[in-house]
Amino acid sequence: MPVKKETRSHPVLARAAITFLRLWSLLPLSWARAAGTLLGAVANQLPVRAREITRSNVTGCLRDLDQDQQRRVIRRSLIETAKTYAEFGAMWERQPARLRPLELSVENGELLRDAMAEGNGVILLVPHSGNWELLLHYRTRHHPTTVLFRAPRVSEFDGYLRKTRKRSGATVAPATPQGLRSLLRSLASGGLVGILPDQEPLKENGVFAPFFGHPALTMTLVAALLRRYDARVLYGYARRAPGGFHLRFNAAPAGLDDPDDVVAATRLNLGVEQCVRECPEQYLWSYKRFRTRQLRSVAEIAEPSSPIEYPRC
Repeated sequence: MPVKKETRSHPVLARAAITFLRLWSLLPLSWARAAGTLLGAVANQLPVRAREITRSNVTGCLRDLDQDQQRRVIRRSLIETAKTYAEFGAMWERQPARLRPLELSVENGELLRDAMAEGNGVILLVPHSGNWELLLHYRTRHHPTTVLFRAPRVSEFDGYLRKTRKRSGATVAPATPQGLRSLLRSLASGGLVGILPDQEPLKENGVFAPFFGHPALTMTLVAALLRRYDARVLYGYARRAPGGFHLRFNAAPAGLDDPDDVVAATRLNLGVEQCVRECPEQYLWSYKRFRTRQLRSVAEIAEPSSPIEYPRC
């Protein structure tokens, strides 16, 4: 069962990490990506935790692929994930104007424009696919945005991330009662709210719903917001491409506001699955999405399937 992670003070560690990120951000993006490619390729050859978790998730979730296709996704995912982390220095340290040329194209951008024009608020669900930080810069440039985030475990780094995200023009809302009130104010005023829908919540804030056929602890926050506000919901991600990113927005499946939390969470995960299948190699398969086990039968919500077992690390 997940527990709330403690935030601790590590000033020396935080200072070293921030200094490294600032220096790393000076590199051309192509150099950072090349470093990510090398690190990901090395990780694919070693029995490291990221590789074992990625393999467990890909083989368990993408069962429609044959073994060769699964191996390709595993290798590419490790490389693309390493590229994402290698790009964070630029995403957090560079001025927004320097990042704008990286937006090579925007697909279905009219979905976001039309939804915002309705004036009832928009919930943008951003799975861990491609580079979610780049998408933050795009949406804050066009619309007032409040982003929900989970505070890092190092308190000094928490302040750094808040500062960098505010630089983009976003209002940051921690996953606390105070942060939730900030989200409510944004929706009430017709603003844009950004949420990462595929993070595992605390048990009291979620229900088990199928994700690629496996029960995953899934947030109920989105359903609760939709029952209170007549907001629109969209999915979005920034897919990595040579020289930048292609941004894409998808309409949400119906039923995210269903009165049954399990049904609503199932529809929420279905929208994430659609984004993942459009570009499976760039999804964060190294995240332990199925860390928490469901104790009761899942026969009523999903096809029975073997649980995903993670390596002991």
